[in-house]
Formats: sequence, structure tokens, C-alpha cells
Amino acid sequence: MGSSLELLQEALAQLPWETLGVWLAALLTLGVYSYLAGSNRLYSLVQHIFVGVATGYAVVVAWHSLFAPRLAQFISSPGSYWYYLLFFGLGLALLSRAFPGVSWLGSIPLAYLFGIGSALCVVGAIAGTLVPQTTASMIPLLPAHYGGGKVGMAYALDGALVSLGAVATLLYFYLGARRKTGVGGVWSKFVGSWGSAGRWLIVILFGAMFAGLVSGRVALLIGRMRFLLGDWLGLTGG
Repeated sequence: MGSSLELLQEALAQLPWETLGVWLAALLTLGVYSYLAGSNRLYSLVQHIFVGVATGYAVVVAWHSLFAPRLAQFISSPGSYWYYLLFFGLGLALLSRAFPGVSWLGSIPLAYLFGIGSALCVVGAIAGTLVPQTTASMIPLLPAHYGGGKVGMAYALDGALVSLGAVATLLYFYLGARRKTGVGGVWSKFVGSWGSAGRWLIVILFGAMFAGLVSGRVALLIGRMRFLLGDWLGLTGG
């Protein structure tokens, strides 16, 4: 029996695994690109393979990185890690969603997850985006602060344009009541004209973001084409 296993291991070790990997990756890539001709079974098969592999990898990582270490800590010292039992219970309660009779138990961990997630999102948006962006827009506009001269003037002008652009973008979302006559009319025209500039800044920003997204996808396409023509077919020297 042992000799048979050894022979099998030697036979597997002699297989050209690198070549097989290249062929497998190439066939899967072609399977994904087959969607360009319309939805088909090959594309669906590749989709299922990707989802299955990703799910299996996530389960293995979650077991070895999260569940197993904490379970070992709880078993070794229940008094010190008693709160792990609560977390394990909440995790098991999520599985009750598959059983209609006790599916209400799954609402408890879901409420906990959504509550904590919402709080983290709000705090992250304020502390990680709103406050830093507000602080970054409060910059000195005096050339002397940047050393004076033409360089100082350039930096001061750049800071002024950033501040004006930030204000214009905020004024575009100004939704207060607008009067048509008197001082209110002047303010309304001022907000409208400056807000229009903010609208164009937003359009330019979205255009730049879209261009970055497209260029990233084109880079991925070029990488796959180089893999197919070089590593797989050997037409470009690898």
C-alpha cells in the first residue's frame, strides 16, 4: 500500500504543473471572454467555479484565522475569554435563518451587525473623510507662508482655487429658499452662478474617476492579452 502511494506521489510530482496551470488559466480567461458573444454555459461554468473557489477560500481563511484560534483560547481559559461564548452564540443564531420555525433568532445578530456597521460607517465618514477634507480646505492664502516670490504666489493661487472650488461645490447643493427680488434675489443669483461652477467641477471629477476606471480595466485587458499571447501561445516571447 505504501509503495503504491509513493509511486502515485512520484507520478504526480513529475506532471508539468506549471504548464497545466497556464492552460487552466488561459481556458478560464477565454471562458470569461466568451460572454462577449452572449450568455452561454461556458461562462456560467466559469462563474460557478469562481464563486465556489472564492467561497471555499473564504471559509478556510475564516476558520484558520478567526474561529479556530478563538475557540482554542476559549477552551484553554474559559474564564478569561468568556465573551467568546456570546459571539459564538450570535454566530450560530445566524444559521437559524435557514429554519422558518426559529428564524426570528437570526434577527438578533443581524440587528447587532447592522447597528455596529452603521455606527462605524458614520464615525468613519466623519473622522476619515469629512473632518480631514474640511481641515485640508482651510489652507493659508498668503504667498509669504510659502516662502514668497513666484513660488509662493503659485502655491497661494493653487490654495485659493482649491478653496473656491470647495465652496462652489457646496453651493451647488444649497437647497434653501430663494427669493426673486431685493437682497434675496441678488443672493439667489450669486449662489446660482457660483453653484453652476461647482456643478462643472463635479462633472469633471466624475469624468476623471470614470477615465481612471476605464484605464484600469484596459490595463487588466492588456495584461490578460499579454498572458494569452505570451505565456500561453508564446507569440510575444512571454
